Amino acid sequence: MIRIKQVKIYPYKCITDKVEMKLEKDITILTGRNEVGKTSVLEAMAKSNYFDKNDSEFFYRPEYDYPKVCKKEMEQQEEIPIAVSVQYEVSKQMTEMIGREMLLDPQGITFERTTNYKGQHKITGNDFVYEPESFWKMYASKVDGSIQRFIKNLSQIYNLDEYNRFYQQQSGKCTQEEKKALENIKKYFANKLNWDNPLTEYVFRTFLMPSIPQFVYYDEYFMMPSRISINRLIAEKDLNSGEKTAKALLLLADMDLEKFMTGNSWEDQKVEIELANAKLTKYLQNYWTTNPGLRVEMIIQEEKKEKNAITVPHKKRGLFGLLRKHEVQLTEEKELWLEIRIHDTVNMLSIPIDKRSKGFRWFFSFLIWFLAVENDKSKNFCFLLDEPGQNLHEVAQGDLLRLLGDLSEQSQFLITTHAVSMANEENVHKIRCMENHRGKASINGYAIEKRSGVMEQKSGTVPIIMG
Repeated sequence: MIRIKQVKIYPYKCITDKVEMKLEKDITILTGRNEVGKTSVLEAMAKSNYFDKNDSEFFYRPEYDYPKVCKKEMEQQEEIPIAVSVQYEVSKQMTEMIGREMLLDPQGITFERTTNYKGQHKITGNDFVYEPESFWKMYASKVDGSIQRFIKNLSQIYNLDEYNRFYQQQSGKCTQEEKKALENIKKYFANKLNWDNPLTEYVFRTFLMPSIPQFVYYDEYFMMPSRISINRLIAEKDLNSGEKTAKALLLLADMDLEKFMTGNSWEDQKVEIELANAKLTKYLQNYWTTNPGLRVEMIIQEEKKEKNAITVPHKKRGLFGLLRKHEVQLTEEKELWLEIRIHDTVNMLSIPIDKRSKGFRWFFSFLIWFLAVENDKSKNFCFLLDEPGQNLHEVAQGDLLRLLGDLSEQSQFLITTHAVSMANEENVHKIRCMENHRGKASINGYAIEKRSGVMEQKSGTVPIIMG
């Protein structure tokens, strides 16, 4: 497991100077006045390593993203300007795993990676660096002594081509044991990222890079619609934010959309929908305590739509002996729609989800989106939430915090909010306060003091009432 320890945001939109922020291992709350750049922090981070590489909204666009007051300075730079730098902390379990593979303990447990405005990454600080000669000496003493006489040569090989040439030169003069030993260490020279040190590249590519947290950005625009075209979801082309949430819902429900398009029997489809409804209802009832009598109803509706008219030539010849092309052949195509409703078992009402309160609709969409992403256990995520739960009342905010607490066991969260009362007295240390004076931004820990049962910021600008 790898967690984000600290992030640095370089000039981006309203931030004209570098700003730094330390992140908690679970949930970090970023607060501050309007227009200080909280959303810009989330955007800059998201674009540095977004989980959906096909989402064009999360690419850096210097013409829009780089502060306009700094444009001339940017144009004078020879190198592409840096957008974000993230320092990562590697867990004890992964560090020990690397140590067992590389036979030497790393120098520490952190590494840092910068991302420029073209989305290119560069490692600027790395505790997982391995000096080749020291490694091969340790390998010869602990794993296979058959490479002993090749240590000097191996220490000067930097890629697979050089290794292959060396192996061809030596294989005819090697014993069978030496030949097998050289074949076993070929993987250490792959150097697919073309680094100066193939051993350090091997560690990064094999252990660290696959576990670097990917960012997931979420705001109110990802709210679930009531009616969605299944045809569009299958095509997965130019989906809007609401359709992406619907796609997440179907992934979470384990529904195979292709089955609905191939015309399987209605009974099979009905069973699959009922199973999906039961699964989603269970998720909802686990986290929405305001009304435990709600259940999810997904309904598949089929429509027939005409395709574009197709003109075909007539068999008879017309004027001047030319084929006449006036006949039209019409074909029909199946269009499937997914309707999402919420049934209230207490009041015996079933209404489309977009007719329910904005707070509920946000909570349900949020729940579906993140549980679906979390289902991908092969990846590590850091969720960036812009003003979550601003339409939720106190009980529902408690449900939200409980959900975040459960999800944060596996992932990190960075939240922007004005409702700092979402934090209680025990975790107020997770709050960061952002200020911005003409582009000179700063983020600091929340300085507080307790007086008469009230938690207040020492500067007195934003009081926190801990209920």
